[in-house]
Amino acid sequence: MRRTTTQPPDLGPAARERLADEENEFIAEHGWDEYGRWHLGVDDRMPPARNEPRDSTSAVS
Repeated sequence: MRRTTTQPPDLGPAARERLADEENEFIAEHGWDEYGRWHLGVDDRMPPARNEPRDSTSAVS
């Protein structure tokens, strides 16, 4: 089975520069830590993920 991915359209130089300017403005206002959280998709509204094994009694045999 062949996998395909959807690629976003290629942005022109003006659009890339505008996006870079917006990111730089965000970093200047909020700092690198907040930018990193945004970049990684951290959402404080969601409970933290737990790395615990699932309850074995609910497993399908």
